[in-house]
Amino acid sequence: MSRLTEEVREMTTLKSLIASTLVLTLLVVAGCASAPQKSPEEQIRDTIAKWTATLKAQDVDGCMTYFSDQFTNYSWGDKEGAREFIQDAKDTGLLEDLDISTDAMEITFDGSDRARLYPIDITGSFGTLTFDVTVVKEKDGWKVIGLSAPGL
Repeated sequence: MSRLTEEVREMTTLKSLIASTLVLTLLVVAGCASAPQKSPEEQIRDTIAKWTATLKAQDVDGCMTYFSDQFTNYSWGDKEGAREFIQDAKDTGLLEDLDISTDAMEITFDGSDRARLYPIDITGSFGTLTFDVTVVKEKDGWKVIGLSAPGL
C-alpha cells in the first residue's frame, strides 16, 4: 500500500471519528433539552425529603444547608439561632429516633418564589410537633426561610 493511500485512509478514519463525536454530542444535548424539568412542587418535595433526612441523621451541618441566610424565627432569631437550637436538640438526645411525616403536607404558593408547607409532623421523645414551614426559591434551590410550631 502506498504512503498516500495510508494517509487518505487515516484522514477518512479521523473524519469519521470527528463526525461520530459531533453526532453523539448533539444527541446528548438534545436529550438534555428534552428531559422534563421538575415542577416547583416536585422540587420542594425533593428538598424537604433531603432536609428531613438530615434531621433524622442528626446531621446539623447538612440540615443547615437547607436554611436560607434570610431565615427568621420568633424564638431562634436567625439562621445561626436555628443552628444552635438544632445542635442543642442533638446534644440532649432530642433528635434520636425521629419520625417525620410529610404525607399530609400541602404546598401553597405565594407567588412563584415562596411557598407554605403544612403540616409537617415530627415525632420524637418530646412528643409530636406540627411544623408550618415557609420556603423561598433562591438561585441554588428552595430554602427554609421561616418555620413555626405551636409548643416549640
